[in-house]
Formats: sequence, structure tokens, C-alpha cells
Amino acid sequence: MAKPLKKLVSCVVLDPDGTLLNIDGVVSEVLKGFLAKYGKQWDGREDQRTVGKIPLEATIAVVEEYGLPCGKEEFLAELHPVFYAYCLLNLYFARWKDYFFAIVGGNEVTARKPSPDIFLEATKRLNRDPSSYLFFLSLILGTCIARPGITGGKAAGMEVVAVPSVPKRAHLYTSADEVINSLLDLQPEKWGLPPFQD
Repeated sequence: MAKPLKKLVSCVVLDPDGTLLNIDGVVSEVLKGFLAKYGKQWDGREDQRTVGKIPLEATIAVVEEYGLPCGKEEFLAELHPVFYAYCLLNLYFARWKDYFFAIVGGNEVTARKPSPDIFLEATKRLNRDPSSYLFFLSLILGTCIARPGITGGKAAGMEVVAVPSVPKRAHLYTSADEVINSLLDLQPEKWGLPPFQD
């Protein structure tokens, strides 16, 4: 028996980190190397403060948490070239960007999630009503880290599909409109989108 249509949507918004990219993993690897320079060892204790943050925010958290003998601007100046040396953002976005009609970065809006600003900017660029969007995000480590993404998407008037990276955590994300274990579990036709062909 076919499942009923949840809502007719015409646009899809993706939070690429966790769905298409692993930006947080790159940040962690780079920070591990630089902490060793200061005689410190990355132990993951600051993950809650760095995951989902832009490099400057993550750097501030690390400098404070480890009591590094340098300023955040100095530390970031050292890290910035290394982030680009990895070339992951350029590499992946060069591969994927042609499939998107608009790409909006967190540095292009005033307020970060859970504010709806980044979502509203995307809808503005495409000249579409936010209620016609379906937003996908990956919930990193199945923790509270991605809850601001759910809150921001809902505040923008979008339907939200969450994909926890740790199974059996759906009960933590009841504010999402749907929680699935993998993007492979998505049934686009439930949202009025064309079904997968494979």
C-alpha cells in the first residue's frame, strides 16, 4: 500500500557537511597537526564546540580550550593555508556545484543557525517561497550538534528531513518532519518529487 504524500515540495536544500562533504573531519585533522606543534594532543574534548563551526569559530574554541600561547588570529593565520592545501572544499564543490542552482555559505549571512537566515537567503536567490522547500541535514554523531539546523529550517518554514549518523537516535529529533537512517532510505515521491530510477 502506497504511503500518503507528506507535502508537495518543489525545491531541495542540502546542508553539505555530513551529506556530501566531511568538513568537520578535515578541521579535526588539521587541528590535530597544529596542536602537536604546541606540545598538545587532540583528545576530542572540544568536538561539541567545533563541529558545525566556521574555521574562525572552531579556532577560537581550540585556543581557549587548550590554553595555547598564541592569539586566535595568529593561530588561524597558520591554519588557513593548510585548510586550502587540503583542497577538499574546492575539489568537492567543483565536482558538485554544477548540480545546484544556489550555494550559500555561513559567512554570507549575519546570523548563524539556529537562525533561519541562511535558509531564507537560499530561497531569496531562487525566488521561491520557503514552504516549497525540503531541507536535508546529517546529524553528526547523533548528538545535539545538528539541532540548530533543524530549528533553523523549521523557522524558515521548510520541511526538514534528518539523517542521523548514529542509528536509533530518531527519538532525539522529533522536531524534524522525517528522520531516516540513510539518504538511500529517502522516498522522494512521499514529498511530491520524482522517485529514484534505480
